[in-house]
Formats: sequence, structure tokens, C-alpha cells
Amino acid sequence: MTKSTFPKFTQPSTRSHRRRNWPLTLGLWIVAAVVAMAIFGPWLAPQDPQARTAVLQLDGRWVGPPYPPLTPGFLLGSDQAGRDLFSRLLWAVWPTLLLVLIIASVRLVIGIAVGLAAGYASGAMQRILDGVMRVALLFPVLVVALAVIAFVGIQRGLIAFILGLSLTGWAETARYVETQTRAIKQENYIESARSIGANDAHLLIYHVLRHVLPLSAMLLAFEVSSTLMVTASLGFLGYYIGGGAWITVEDWVARRAAGLPELGQMLATSFENILRPWPMVVTGGLVMIIVLGVTLVGDGLRRQLQGELELRPSLLDRLLNWVAGQLVQPAAPGFHRLPPRWVWGMVVVALIGGATAATLWIYRAPATGGPALVSPGAHPWATQRGDAYGTLTAVEAGPTNPAIRWQIEEPEGFASAPIVGSDGAVYIVTAANNLLAINDDGSLRWRTNLGFAPLGAPAISANGVLYVTDTERGLSAISAQGELLWRLRSEGRRITSGPIVDNDGTIYLSRVDRVQAVNPDGSERWLSPPIEGVWEEPPRLSPTYDLLFLGLGAFSTTTGALVDLQLPIPQEMVFMAPRLAVGANGQHYLMAGNTAVEWALEQGRAQIRRSITWDVGGLNIFIPSDAGVSAETALWLFYGQSFNAARLAWVDANSRLLTNIAADLRNTLLIGLDPVGRAYLCSRIGRARCLMFDRSAGAVGWDSSLPAGANVVGGALAAGKLYVATADGVLYALGGMQESAQ
Repeated sequence: MTKSTFPKFTQPSTRSHRRRNWPLTLGLWIVAAVVAMAIFGPWLAPQDPQARTAVLQLDGRWVGPPYPPLTPGFLLGSDQAGRDLFSRLLWAVWPTLLLVLIIASVRLVIGIAVGLAAGYASGAMQRILDGVMRVALLFPVLVVALAVIAFVGIQRGLIAFILGLSLTGWAETARYVETQTRAIKQENYIESARSIGANDAHLLIYHVLRHVLPLSAMLLAFEVSSTLMVTASLGFLGYYIGGGAWITVEDWVARRAAGLPELGQMLATSFENILRPWPMVVTGGLVMIIVLGVTLVGDGLRRQLQGELELRPSLLDRLLNWVAGQLVQPAAPGFHRLPPRWVWGMVVVALIGGATAATLWIYRAPATGGPALVSPGAHPWATQRGDAYGTLTAVEAGPTNPAIRWQIEEPEGFASAPIVGSDGAVYIVTAANNLLAINDDGSLRWRTNLGFAPLGAPAISANGVLYVTDTERGLSAISAQGELLWRLRSEGRRITSGPIVDNDGTIYLSRVDRVQAVNPDGSERWLSPPIEGVWEEPPRLSPTYDLLFLGLGAFSTTTGALVDLQLPIPQEMVFMAPRLAVGANGQHYLMAGNTAVEWALEQGRAQIRRSITWDVGGLNIFIPSDAGVSAETALWLFYGQSFNAARLAWVDANSRLLTNIAADLRNTLLIGLDPVGRAYLCSRIGRARCLMFDRSAGAVGWDSSLPAGANVVGGALAAGKLYVATADGVLYALGGMQESAQ
């Protein structure tokens, strides 16, 4: 008997029926590359995305922006404002992904929930939900977005755009899901399942939702693409995230452009110069890659969820079957005992609440991350600018009303701003060469004649010793009881500022173009090399106590040697009075005009971290009189020149304008700011008048013309109190009694 030659049949394996999901694989690779670009892009960007280059020399001639690709320093060229296009693209991916994914997810969740409820319900509930969808579809998404952004405030950035684009954008998805739900509801297998005892929750979850969810992946891809296009459309209409930026074209002429890097709005502005299309090509190409990747992932997920690639139940089948089984078990404890409409209501509320909480968490105020600024001795106002760091920021909240607690008069007049010690005592020098110590209740504690004309405000050390400079190149130390301890007189350049005191008692003061350090015993420690300029304000101490700043000079507190930070200063900042400063958040900054550049010292070299800029647009203002950074990393800019109304603007860490307050007062002196967002300023010329600017309200909190005194020379802030001194000899303590009690 011979062996049979018939072929041998075997049972086909599950693996032989599984096909490769190429759309999902390719899409995931593209999306992974885009996510990596979003995460690491800001570190890889060669330039600040907000920095502008007004002119470049190419091939022996000077040219303006936009610069073509492969220009030195501009790999992909620049935009119309001279900003590096490659750097802006690297920075733009992250906010773009956040924007489109949050908006698309919110739209999708609301659309599926409303669509399922409208398609499966009947009677009055069906008519109500259908009416809601009709109203949402009645108003175009773009028109609603414009109205919501205008109402919320474009300065709020991404939050305003998320609310505007999500309010009615879900309606198309809801209508599509409703149509699918109604069609599935009429199928024979629905009636069969109902006939064997399946309740509405089981039918809705296992049968209806089972057929709708695979299509939601494609709907998500559609929402992502739609969001990108709508943000570009808003850019065409001049609505940019954070309010955009005003770009100067020529003298007194400016145009609006995208400020923060974001792909949709960069695409809108790239059409401004059609003869130079490379910004449109590279930006549009990146948008196309993102849309392609998301679309492929959506199609791949649809195929995976529908089980097209294998002959066994998919993960979605098993998950929905388990959920439906839990809902129909009569003895199982938990939420299934509630009516289905309550279950679905709680699910929708949880999803929407979770999306909202995630959005608020993502855009919460950034952590400052700097060292805590502590004034030696815990004095409320220890020197001319409040502390040795020069932040002009008080430790505690200032007064909410201008009630006069007390006032004293000196016929000779006051020569400088006061300072406040930890025990509440106020110290101030008069034009008659006297140093006064005044108790918290306004009574005189002691008076000491210095013998020389004082210069600038005094400073107080941690142990209560007072230091005063004078016009004869002298520095005097006065004890807490008003006794002269020592006086140092140095030769050379004149003293041009009051002193500041380090945590170890070292005294620093400015001498025209250099800094002098004096030991606590009155001996000279060092005199720094000269820097460019004449500086008539105290130096500023680094939060780490190892550096001292004066203008653009950084000096070692140990030796006085000039430290080369190798800080890159753009050419356009040279004419904007640049200087090194310290923020109330404990970070280092380069202040120049309306810009603050945050930097950190790494391996002996300054490394740029971020840049905060206020694009003033068409406002008729010039270089600010003073500027700084608050504890929550908000840039504040004060304008108080004789040709400007008093103005104070706050800009957040993302260069979005928080508030801009102005008052009809010129020649203004900024006294200081408190940690809760209130600023205090007074008139320098004419009758004494003081104002409080409230950042949270975006308006003037109070405005008070004082009954006597003129030409305010300075002030100080303490807990619930504002001290104001005038040149003709009146010292006020302002603040309500209830604030003092607190």
C-alpha cells in the first residue's frame, strides 16, 4: 500500500489571518517624531524665537528681512520681522500640539456624549438635544470664536482660544454620531438583544458605542486638522495667541504679526510676501506632516478597534462586553443600580471636568525655581530699592487705602527716601545733614548730625547698623542708638549712590563707573575695574551672593574682579539702556527697554533661558523709567517721564500682556510694588500726590493728593503702610488703622 499523495490540510493559525496595520505604524512614527520635536525643540533652537534682526550684511551689502534660507544664522531664513524661522518652528510645535489636542479632545467628548444621547433618546429629551445641536450648528465656529476671544480677552492666550473654538465646534461631531446612533438603533440585532432582556445601558454601551467609537479616531484626526485651519483663519483676521506683536515698519508706522510661535498663525502670516514663499512652504509642510501623521493614526486605530486585522474579538469588544456585563448584573454593587441617564450624566460631567482640570493644570502659573530672596535682618525696606538685590518689591502687602496715620515736618526738608527696620522704625536723612530715627507711631526716637551732606538713602545691616554715604566721598556707620561708629573717606572718584549691605555685613556702593566694597569694620576691601557709563544708583547683589551687578558689569563679591558672562546682547538692545538685574523670583535678568532676558550662570557662562517682551504697539511710550520681574515671573514696566502719563504694565512669562494701567500724572516716581500685585507711585514735581495701581483689578486702586508737601524725593513700603518724603520737609505714613492691626 502506497502513501497517499493528496495534500495535507492543517488548521489555519491565528497569526496567518493577522495583517500588518501599516497606517497605524507609519502614523505613530510620524507622531512620535513630532512629539519629540515639541519636547526637545526649545533646547535645540539656535536663537530666541522672539529676537529680531533688523539688518544683515550679505555679499557686501546691507539687507533687511525676510532673509532667505541658508543665510548665516538663519537655516530656513526668517519671517518679515527678522525672526529666525527655524527657531520659531521648533518652539511652535509644543503650543500647537497642546492647542489642537485639547480643543479636539473637548470637541470629541462633548460631541460623542451629546450625539449618543440625542440619537438614542426619544420624546422631549430628543427634541431638546436636537434643538441644542441646531443652535450650535447655526453659528459658525469662526464667528463664535471671535466673540468668545474678545469677551475673555485675547491676552489670556491659549485659554481664550480653547474656550472660543470649543464652544460650538462639537456640533458637527454630535450630529454625525446622532445619525449613526439612530441607524444602529433600528438594526435587527438591537431588537434581538432587547428581546432577550438587555436593558438600555447594555444596548447603548455594547452595541451602539461599539460601532461609534472606532469612527471617533477618524473624527479626532478631522478635529485636529480643523483646529489648525481655524487658528490660521484667526491669524488672517489679526487674532493672534496672546494678542500678537506690533512690528515697526518705519518711523511711527507698525503692523501686527504673530507674537508667540504657533504653527496655525505662523502659516497665516507667511502669506504676506508671496514673492518669497519659503516661510509658507516650510510652515505649511510641517502642518501637513502633523495632519498626515494624525490622520494615519486615526485610520489605523479605526481598523484596529473594528477588528479588521484579526479573526478574534478585539480589545474594544472585550472591554465593552465587560462594562455592559457589569451594568446588567442585578446583584453587583455600585453605580449600575442608578438609572442609565444618571450614569451617562456622571460620565459626561467627569470627562468634561477632567479635560477642564487638565487644561488648567497645563496652563498653571510656572514655578519660579529661583533661590528665595531674604533681606538680611528681615527688614521690610532695607535700602533705596527695598533690598540689596534692587527688586523694588516689598515683603508684605502695602496699604489698600491712603489714610494718613501720621505726618512729621522738618523745615530743612528731606534729602532722600526713607528705609524701614525690622522693629518698624523709619530712618531718613534731612537736607540739614541729620539722620532721624522715627518710631512706628510717628514719635522721634533720636537725631544724629552727620556733619556732611548725605547722598542717597541710608542702608541697614542685619544687626541694625546704619550706613550713610555723603558728598565728600565718605561712608559713615551709625549704631542702632544713633552713635557714630566710624567714617571712611576714600580718594578717587566721587560716590554716586547710597550703600547696600550683604548678608555678611559687607557694604557696597557705586563710584561713577565702578563699585567699592567696604568691610564691616570700616576698612576698604576692594575697588572694582571701571565699566562704561555713569551710574547714580546702588549696585545690585546676586541672590547667590557671589556676584554684584552695576549696569552691564558683573563683579565677584570676593575680589571685585570683572566677570565675563559672555552674555549675547543683540544689536538692537544696545540703544535701550541694557543692564543686569535680579527678579523677585530669584532669577538673573538682562533688562533692555521692554524686554527681560532670563539667564543662568552655567560653567562660568550665561545661558539664556527665556525672553519676556511687551510689544507696545501704537502706544506713544519710550524706554521705561524702571523695570523688574515679580515673584511669579511677571515682567513689570514703569513709564513715568515728563512727556508720558504714568503707566505700569505687567507681562507674563509667555509675553502676554496681563494689564496696562495709566494715570494722568507726569514726572512720576515708582516707590515700590508689593507681593500681591499692587504698585505705589508718587509725583516728583509739584504738589505731593500718590496713587496705587491694582494689577488684579487692572485699574487705579486709589489716588490721593496729600494736604501738604511738594516734590516727593522717595518712599518706602512696609506691612500695610506707605512712607512718603517730600523735598520741602514732610514725611507721611499712609495706611488704614485696620491694616496696621492685621
